[in-house]
Amino acid sequence: MRKPFLLHLSAYTIIFFIVIIIAEVGSRVFLSQKFSSTSFFDTTELIYNYYPSLRKVHESKPTRGNGVLDILLLGGSVLHPNNGEVEEELRYQLKEKYPEKNIKLHNVAAPAHNSRDSKWKMDLLKDHHFDLVIFYHGINEARANNCSKEVFKEDYTHFKWYSEIEGIVQRPLAKWTAIPVAYNYLSLNIHQRIFPRDFIPKELPYKGWSDYGNEIKTVKSFKDNINAIQEQVNKMETKLLIPTFTYWLEKDYSFEKFKEREKRDERPRMPVKIWGKHENVVKAIAFHNQVILDKVDENEDVIVTDLHAKMPKGELYFDDICHLSKQGSKEFARLLTLEIEKIIEQP
Repeated sequence: MRKPFLLHLSAYTIIFFIVIIIAEVGSRVFLSQKFSSTSFFDTTELIYNYYPSLRKVHESKPTRGNGVLDILLLGGSVLHPNNGEVEEELRYQLKEKYPEKNIKLHNVAAPAHNSRDSKWKMDLLKDHHFDLVIFYHGINEARANNCSKEVFKEDYTHFKWYSEIEGIVQRPLAKWTAIPVAYNYLSLNIHQRIFPRDFIPKELPYKGWSDYGNEIKTVKSFKDNINAIQEQVNKMETKLLIPTFTYWLEKDYSFEKFKEREKRDERPRMPVKIWGKHENVVKAIAFHNQVILDKVDENEDVIVTDLHAKMPKGELYFDDICHLSKQGSKEFARLLTLEIEKIIEQP
């Protein structure tokens, strides 16, 4: 009796390992074909497909005491070079103020990214050191509200994007197997095809879903993401600068008026409806700004500045609800530079 049992056990074990090998090879082939940042033999860089700007930071290896004042920029499209001159102006103004200092900006801001992305980026950069981290968010969170309470998830995995990222950054044995992340990606795509309304769409909200944006469900998520970033900053023993999010809308704003003015020059402009109904978007920004203002005096290493109150408003400074003109970028950078000066010159 024992011999047949051992034979069966051996056969099942061999079959099991053959299935695992086939699944592993198939997963690696799939991921290497699907994502440009991944090769068959190394899937550990898969996250760069979602956050390509991290690669440059990892390669530069900012460290404590390296003779460089390393500043990390976390944010969405407002800080991205494709949507304005904030980074360029900030670099110029800091250089003009401190010509003797070696100041380096590490800009990992990206269009459409929100505080959840910045939370993950901060986690992924935790082995480096920054002398200052600047967190600038407030509007992209508004999109997360455009669904019912039943669909909404506090970790924003009602966006397929964040479900995919969760499957990468939290996968076990990342260096040894590609099966979990391939399975997660494929299962999410199948789920979305069968139940598309379990997720928020990539572009405009589903018809009628913008109405859900009146209920601001993102306050706790926004606060949790800031706190997670603050925790990493505290471990670095450095400073976190959080400006409130600034915006401007004409009193009689409408999509029709936006379209009339959209093509007055070559600068990119975005209608408010990509975030939701304009009244709901403004409401969401106000709620998120209050989360920031509530952190005043909470921790001496967290510096809060009410940028929205200080920033001048109007067409001269804003290209659309949140993206800044050349003059707006200059003023935005000036206000940030004033805060950075206080941090640099602290005794």
